[in-house]
Amino acid sequence: MFCTAPYLKKILDLREQGLAAYIKNIVLFDVDADTALLRQRASSEFQIKVHFLEDVREAGRSSNVALEPKAVTRDDIYMLNYTSGTTGDSKGVKVT
Repeated sequence: MFCTAPYLKKILDLREQGLAAYIKNIVLFDVDADTALLRQRASSEFQIKVHFLEDVREAGRSSNVALEPKAVTRDDIYMLNYTSGTTGDSKGVKVT
């Protein structure tokens, strides 16, 4: 999951409630005052690895692995877009 720092606490709160169980890695676009403590909590309580976007970018730049892109098909899902929920529960819409 990619998100901004303020959402890290919300995600951990969801995990505490038994939700969002499939999240294993989070990439943060930014850092705020609570990031270090929340990163430690994510790791120790929920085994979630929290990465920083710049670290991910640098790992990609320094990698010697050549990646070959796969052909895209009409059925490939490239994004889940979440609705606002203003008319009911928020829903994840699969975008192909």
